[in-house]
Amino acid sequence: MAEVQTLIIEGGCTFAFEAVYQQETTPGSGTWAAVDLTGYSARMMIKLTHDAASPLISLTSTPAAGITITAASGLVAIEMTPTETAAIETAMVAALAAGTISELRAVADCELQSSGGKVYRLFAAEVLLQREVTK
Repeated sequence: MAEVQTLIIEGGCTFAFEAVYQQETTPGSGTWAAVDLTGYSARMMIKLTHDAASPLISLTSTPAAGITITAASGLVAIEMTPTETAAIETAMVAALAAGTISELRAVADCELQSSGGKVYRLFAAEVLLQREVTK
């Protein structure tokens, strides 16, 4: 099962987050090792709610759009630009004003897909927005 994260996005600022995909070396052993992600791609969406029709942002590793995979170490690096986080802030504030959401929170997950088509969820997340003051 994917680990649940809390991601804090600061509107108008660069956002960076890294996660390592690991698996237990032997079931029940409690020993974990990074998975070589050669041939994998990654995708991530942030949405206002799980059922929202469209995402606030969609990131991918192939084509390169906000996600970079370092295959040998199992590392998945996610980055959003200040322009992207400002757009997320604008959309969330508008949704709050419209009553679509009741607080500046959203949901996200990041999935890995193997070259064989298997899909693994790297993490699920609650996204908290900290509004930008200095503009």
